[in-house]
Amino acid sequence: ERMFVGFLRDLTEIKKRERLSTGIIAAAFDPMFTINSTGIIEFANDAAIKEFGFTREEFIGENISIIVGSEHAPNHDQYIKRYLETGEARVMGKKRPLKARRKDGTEFSIELGLSSIESSYVGEEQLFC
Repeated sequence: ERMFVGFLRDLTEIKKRERLSTGIIAAAFDPMFTINSTGIIEFANDAAIKEFGFTREEFIGENISIIVGSEHAPNHDQYIKRYLETGEARVMGKKRPLKARRKDGTEFSIELGLSSIESSYVGEEQLFC
């Protein structure tokens, strides 16, 4: 005889927090992105769309290096990879000045702040904001 054992978890509070977090990022006056562990953009707020000149659809699924200035763009994915492999936080949790690039190719100075997003789900992919 086969039996099945299932486990249930009420996600109501978690979903509320996720909606609140997404709402806060979306409403921010400064450009904000959520990227995954390979640098792929999963979310861009309205300020990012306005500042960089891309549509939301153009951002989602692209590598964040499309907005990184020419000096750092070729190495950007390696920076994320090194952090995930070593835990060494050269930029994580800090602010630093660098160049960014708009859709039209113009570069301009920004202050980058990068944070790791903590998740309560075991095995969930690391995200960054």
